[in-house]
Amino acid sequence: MTQNTILLNFGFVNQKIKLLIMKKLYILALISLPVLGFSQDFSFDILNDTSVSTSVGADVSVDINIVNHTLDTIELRWQLMAEFASVPSWEDFICEGDDICWPTTQRSSDILVSPSEDFEIYHHIYAKTNDGEGVSVLCVYDANDSANTVICSSFYVNTAADTIHGFTSTGVAIIVVDGDTFEMIGGQYVPLGLEETANAFASSLSQNAPNPAKDITVINYQLASSNGTLKFHDLTGKLVKEITLNGKQGQYTLHGELESGIYFYSLWENGAMIDSKRMQVID
Repeated sequence: MTQNTILLNFGFVNQKIKLLIMKKLYILALISLPVLGFSQDFSFDILNDTSVSTSVGADVSVDINIVNHTLDTIELRWQLMAEFASVPSWEDFICEGDDICWPTTQRSSDILVSPSEDFEIYHHIYAKTNDGEGVSVLCVYDANDSANTVICSSFYVNTAADTIHGFTSTGVAIIVVDGDTFEMIGGQYVPLGLEETANAFASSLSQNAPNPAKDITVINYQLASSNGTLKFHDLTGKLVKEITLNGKQGQYTLHGELESGIYFYSLWENGAMIDSKRMQVID
């Protein structure tokens, strides 16, 4: 066998090894794709209580870190929903870190969240005058991706002298006495946080299907009680449709009632928002 023949054979074997390595890398890449494709791009890291008892005139806030789970900078939008339910003259507003505090008229803003650091938001309620309860809903989403998840958080503020009566997000009666919170279980108030195992039926809201929707789309829901509503808002936060739900479990079908565009729809139970999703309607 000549030296040239040996070199040719060696080159052929080397080429086969390269092809085998490339094939294995390709298979590994295919295996990795579903994991990467279905991961959530961002999440909330809420650093303090979202239900606060305070005095009249206080400006209270929830500290929220928006966590970027990708390797790239992502563009998101925060939006204060239109249903800020409060006593007269109360206000809700957002501060982006320590540098920017928007007035209550600023209902949304685009933000850039880098992979190297969390983006800090302070969700405020200013209890200017009078006793009462204020509820403010903040949502964050990717404005450029109609199929992306909407993450929302409700912030509750109560002002009263000593004792406050109310309800949790699942409809359980609560009482706040001198800053300590209790819930009603079996006819007695116990420290908030103990689970009522007899009522473990969790409320939930599904993503509409199909999405984007053209003529017909279906939304499934589940309620812990029978007191629920489904609300639809446009991108400005305006309420465009509200449905009273009957029964603890079911589905609602849209039959072309909404014009083309992007909408939020949310499940409410006993006056509190349970979950929110985003849908797109096309012509």
